[in-house]
Amino acid sequence: MSRISLLLFSRFLKISRSTFHFWKRVYPVFFLFLSLNTWGCETANQKEIPSPILATVNQDSITVKEFNNYLRNQSLHPGSGKEFQTPMELVEALIEELIEHHLLLQEAHRQQKTVSDSELNEAVKAIKDDYAPQEFETLLQEEGITLLEWENQMREDLLVKKILSLNIDQKILISEEEVKNYYEKHKKDFVMPEQVKARHIVTAQEEEAKEIRQALLQGESFESLAREKSISPDREMGGDLGLFKKGEMPKDFDVVFSLKESAISPMVKTPYGFHLFQVEKKFPSRTLSFEEVQLQIQDLLFQIKREGLYEEWLQDLKSASSININLSVLKTET
Repeated sequence: MSRISLLLFSRFLKISRSTFHFWKRVYPVFFLFLSLNTWGCETANQKEIPSPILATVNQDSITVKEFNNYLRNQSLHPGSGKEFQTPMELVEALIEELIEHHLLLQEAHRQQKTVSDSELNEAVKAIKDDYAPQEFETLLQEEGITLLEWENQMREDLLVKKILSLNIDQKILISEEEVKNYYEKHKKDFVMPEQVKARHIVTAQEEEAKEIRQALLQGESFESLAREKSISPDREMGGDLGLFKKGEMPKDFDVVFSLKESAISPMVKTPYGFHLFQVEKKFPSRTLSFEEVQLQIQDLLFQIKREGLYEEWLQDLKSASSININLSVLKTET
């Protein structure tokens, strides 16, 4: 499935602090390019200039101004989704996403679906509750977006979510037989590697570590000595490292996998100091049971079916539509 399709499925609009500034750092030329195109904005003493049209989707026009607003509203994150080699690749991908957005809105209107004020207010409140008082409004101001513009975009996003649910999600059925068949064919994907639950004590001096180890071998409580002697931040938890598998901790910690339960490790020197380890419990590698992964497999099969149905439906919408893109309004300024 395309990155665009995934975004349309997963997108529930939130303002990301890093988004706009990330692209500004990565593509400074791109944002200079955006500023050269006035995007239909006006100053206090200027008459508004009509924004150039980037694309048409049936009766709808996608203007450069709308594209600019859409860009600022995206919850894109570094390292996720498709990587763009050039600013124009980003532009083209977002235009395509906007086209899909318009197609879905048009289909929602054709099916006479709406988002009520109460639905909108509930969604807006859920997002605002994640921010301190006035913080959300300040963030909108920093990005140059009015509250009304943001709420209008939110209403559209909720409508897209509703039409996707009605036309895709509610048509998907996953049988228990399908789930069992997937489990049997992919058991190797459900192997839980060996894990250990361990504690450690860290000292700055080698001699102190040796003294503590001797005390431990004579029967002193590992947890008590960790609270008293360790310089690690987890000292307050008795040096508890929790449950982990090989590779999740620094390589020097892998010594715990060679220990028997309750055994005290030799002293291990690391960049953090001198460590002593004790394994509280070992959990051997095993294949998770069907019952343990049933819901996980159901979710996976649901996503696979959802993506396939969406792609088919989207192609039908595009085939029945008149879509034109005019990138020349951008390229003339580059």
